[in-house]
Amino acid sequence: MLTLNSEEVDLWWADLDDHQHDVQTYAHILSADERARAARLRFADLQRRFVVRRAILRQMLEIYGQGTAATMEYQLNPHGKPQLLDVTAGKRLHFNLSHSGAMALYGFTYSGEIGVDIERVTPIEDMSLVAAHHFAEDEQTQLRALPAQQQVTGFYLCWTRKEAILKAVGTGLTLPLDSFSVSLRPDAPAKLLAAQDARLHRLELFDVPIHAPYVAACALYTA
Repeated sequence: MLTLNSEEVDLWWADLDDHQHDVQTYAHILSADERARAARLRFADLQRRFVVRRAILRQMLEIYGQGTAATMEYQLNPHGKPQLLDVTAGKRLHFNLSHSGAMALYGFTYSGEIGVDIERVTPIEDMSLVAAHHFAEDEQTQLRALPAQQQVTGFYLCWTRKEAILKAVGTGLTLPLDSFSVSLRPDAPAKLLAAQDARLHRLELFDVPIHAPYVAACALYTA
């Protein structure tokens, strides 16, 4: 069993395509609702990756002493963030997961609400238009100031950091993306630069080292 002290954050990543031959075994770990959700996905690869990443989450929660993988129960909050129903030894293990393509990222901690996000860096059509709709004005200024060859990476660094923050706070898009700003330069650390919502000033934000072409971020929120 893995143990965590109250100050630690554990982060794990998994290549979902490394588990192609275990899908039937993994499917038996999932709840009936999760199996039904997988079946509704249109493509076989999406179904397989859903099954594997949810089964790995259940296995990891079991390793952290949260119960048996196949019978474990968790629920979604009103904004879609999963949380365990049971509290173990008076403490709640907070967790979060994200996926992009074949990669999944998992975070676990007792120290506060956690949000993680991973994205595969690929060219994006109308990047400046997407940024104009979702980024704060100073983030758009930062993005335009980057050398052309760094702008796509800067865009995704911004996106993962903002998504991790939303997931940590647990309110989803009820917190507007353009109401706070983060750093996005590839040569600068992750940092919350400004926020209209005072809750965000209780956040810790940091990058998650991961191999190219992926970028990832983690946010920790103490209410």
